[in-house]
Amino acid sequence: MIFNTPPLELFPGLMSELQEAIVRRASELYETLQGDPSKATRLKLDFLERLLERVEGKRADAII
Repeated sequence: MIFNTPPLELFPGLMSELQEAIVRRASELYETLQGDPSKATRLKLDFLERLLERVEGKRADAII
């Protein structure tokens, strides 16, 4: 905000570490929730699937 520059441009290494940590934790939670048939868990799994797909899509775009 101060420099009118997105955090990704100011701190690319930190942002990359944060993204990796989020993906790792989301993946771990996804695996932990597998097999629970409750509706609440299904909503959480759906959210985590969308999150992981979005991150993977961004990674693929960065490679191209």
